[in-house]
Order: sequence, then structure tokens, then C-alpha cells
Amino acid sequence: MPENTIEITLEEAKKLYKFIRNKFTILELNCKITQEDFNLFFQENILTMVDQRKSKFIDSGGYKSKIPTSRIQLNNADGDWLFEYDYNQKNTHFWYSYYRIGVVLCKHFAISEAELELLMKYNIEKTFKILNTIPSKHREIQ
Repeated sequence: MPENTIEITLEEAKKLYKFIRNKFTILELNCKITQEDFNLFFQENILTMVDQRKSKFIDSGGYKSKIPTSRIQLNNADGDWLFEYDYNQKNTHFWYSYYRIGVVLCKHFAISEAELELLMKYNIEKTFKILNTIPSKHREIQ
């Protein structure tokens, strides 16, 4: 083994990788983002923002529904809107908050909005099981 190197276990390597991935942006590391890296970051840092108690079903008029619908709004603990999706085949969509989600992901991964939407497309197919829809941002009033 070359001088100034140490041997580590797989478990130690995983912890180190997670630390590096959370400490630095992809741009700082001069790396190309993979779908796997994006999905993992999304799972660990974005979905954990969702508070199921503040999330709600939405009716066809855009208002809170008292009964379950195919249109779901996901909010954070403060009640701020993060995502809305509808898995009804007639109106399938997936929207995300530009300011709370889009800006965070674009900055962390140093990617464009177009790159973000492509990464999000494959992520929502896996995470939310919503196929053949392009996620789109919504700029809510700050």
C-alpha cells in the first residue's frame, strides 16, 4: 500500500461518502451528478421536509378536500407548499415549489432548471410512481 494511505472498511467508506456528499456541492467536488446521487439527496434532504400532518387532498376546484382525492398537496411543518401532484390519468401533473425545492436543488448540484426537471422526472417515477409526466416549477409569492 502506498505511503500516506489507510485502509478503511466498506461501512467507514459509506459514512465518509455521505459526509462528503452533504458537506460539498457537486460543483465544488468537480463531479458529474448521477441520478442515484440525486435520488439519494432528494430522499434524505427534500422528502424529509414534508410534514404529512400539514399535507392535504385537493378537490377539482383547487381547495382542501375532506375526502381523499388523486390530487395531493405536500407541505412542510410550517404549512408551506412544497409539492402538488395528481396521479389521475386525465390530469396527471407534478408541481414543485421553485423557491423551496428548485432553488435548493439547483444550487446544491450546480445544475440548470432543465437538468433539474430531467432528474426530477426519473425521481418522481421511482418515488411517487407517476409515469410520463414532466415536473414543473411554480413560483409562489414570497
